[in-house]
Parts: sequence; C-alpha cells; structure tokens
Amino acid sequence: MAHADPHEQMLSATSLRPGDVAVLFSYSGETRDTIETCEIVKATGATVITVTRYGRNLLNEMADIKLSISSAESMIRSGAMGSRIGQLTMVDILYTAVCSRLYDQVKPYLDKTRLTSQRKHSRPRR
Repeated sequence: MAHADPHEQMLSATSLRPGDVAVLFSYSGETRDTIETCEIVKATGATVITVTRYGRNLLNEMADIKLSISSAESMIRSGAMGSRIGQLTMVDILYTAVCSRLYDQVKPYLDKTRLTSQRKHSRPRR
C-alpha cells in the first residue's frame, strides 16, 4: 500500500508488526512528517527502508536498510525534478526486484493487469 498523505501514512504505520516492511521516501531525509511516521514504524517492530539523498540525515539514522540516491538539484524548479526521477527509478528497481524474487506468486497478478490494460487500447496489439 502507498499513502501520499502524511496522516494516512501515520495511521497505516500503527498497524504494522514485526515482519512487515515500510519504505519511506524523503530526498532530504529531514522531512518532519516522514520522520514521525518512521518513529511509529520503529515502535511497531517493523523493518524501515529509507530512500533518501546520499549522506547523513536523520531518517537514515533511524533506518534498518538505507537506499541512497544522488541528484544535482537546480534552482530552476522548486519541485526538485531530479530527485523525483531518482526516487521513481528506485521504485522501479524495488518493484522489479520483488517481482523477480516472488515471480511465481506475482505472475498471475501481472497477467491479469496486462490483460486488463490491453482491453483499454483502441486497437488490439499484434
């Protein structure tokens, strides 16, 4: 499950337990809402994976597993386009790794989603 809203993240985090995993994203590693969610996850005994910029930051100090990205941010766009692309790349890497590791379990779901998306095309694929 993924929650963009910080309040939903915290509420969802409270129901985790040992053996569960939470992946927390914050390029700076210093975002207050994300740190608060991390504190809740840690209290449940679940594993914390962080995706942050390379280097020291508070979120990484709390992580069980640290995944780092590097991005040269420009002053042109305040939305931090480079870091978003880096984080999306990490999501793709994690998705592919999990699917590869659990391929036999996820294959039926991959087939279902592929067939459903094909029905949305205006012309059948050849």
